[in-house]
Amino acid sequence: MSAPRGSASSAKPTVLVVGQTPPPFHGQAMMLQRLLDSQPASVQLHHVRLAYSRTLDDVGRFQLRKVLHLFKVILQVIWVRVRQRPRVLYYPPAGPHRIPMWRDIVFLVATRWMFAKTVFHMQASGISEVRRTLNPVTRWLFDRAYLYPDVLIRLSELTPEDGVGLRAQHEFVVPNCVEDEWDRFVRFRDPLADPARLLYLGTVCEQKGVLDLLAACRELRDRGIAFHLDVVGGFQPAAFEPLVRARVREWQLGEHIRFHGERTGDAKFEAFARAQVFCLPSYYPSEAFPCVLVEALSFGLPIVSTRWRGIPSLVEHGVEGFLVEIRDVTGLARSLGDLLSDPPLRVRMGQNGREKYLREYTTDRYAAMMDPVSYTH
Repeated sequence: MSAPRGSASSAKPTVLVVGQTPPPFHGQAMMLQRLLDSQPASVQLHHVRLAYSRTLDDVGRFQLRKVLHLFKVILQVIWVRVRQRPRVLYYPPAGPHRIPMWRDIVFLVATRWMFAKTVFHMQASGISEVRRTLNPVTRWLFDRAYLYPDVLIRLSELTPEDGVGLRAQHEFVVPNCVEDEWDRFVRFRDPLADPARLLYLGTVCEQKGVLDLLAACRELRDRGIAFHLDVVGGFQPAAFEPLVRARVREWQLGEHIRFHGERTGDAKFEAFARAQVFCLPSYYPSEAFPCVLVEALSFGLPIVSTRWRGIPSLVEHGVEGFLVEIRDVTGLARSLGDLLSDPPLRVRMGQNGREKYLREYTTDRYAAMMDPVSYTH
């Protein structure tokens, strides 16, 4: 549990932020860390850190250690509520997965009643869609935990309407942001490189479209299109890695693909800078507004992704890149082939993406939109 952030002025609204910060490194944890690091002048933040998952392989899995950690977190929240008296609970609910949902239910039923207001920040989307599938008893518990937040923050108008489904009193749309690392890494940029480097960066799991990307690469190879794919990220679950590597061997893609594992900090930014095309063919159930796509825009990379959740609000088809339907391997290969074989098109779409980032997804714009006074008064 971190020390309070911001000045100690009693006139400020006090907010208890409960959530995961890195490690492991993923979009939700990184955005929460950014909020804590911002030290807003208008509120005083206290933080209780969630640490259910120590590695990416732990995410979404039931473990006894996580149950014990849940009760430890509840006790920490009670302690902070008594000692620091925060009036607002800020919490990022889980997506539409049953194990994290039950974790949320236990935590929120045990703690929400202690706070005057609750703010849900939907870094993962779609939990409201689960409600209609629940039996009456579970639905009653779900309602006690999730319904009627004072404020709900969505990342895009295209994400599931959790504000409506959870009956939020107020809803705001605030897209994620990333730091601008362009100036430090622009020296690595070569948008006209031949063969072009295709980059996938993120959790390496089936629902992020990794197997579809490999199948598209096989089509590109068969069409004689030169490329190199860099896969950056940890496998989830760990058992997925042998399947992926077996598929690479089966399709004889070894000379075209390299797996780099998880990269953070400057090593990650260099991977973005050295690439010419970024691809994320996701159909991940709780996908909302992938931070990796914002990073790709900031580095001037044309993007190939899917018409899924909030992704189309980041990438306009034919402007910053191309969008395909989920699981459409042929469409994915066609769009990648168009970019890989047309350097001027890559440059033009990459410039469009960089300009969009500067207009909409900078940290300054995010800070202005996330003015905590709007959510706590």
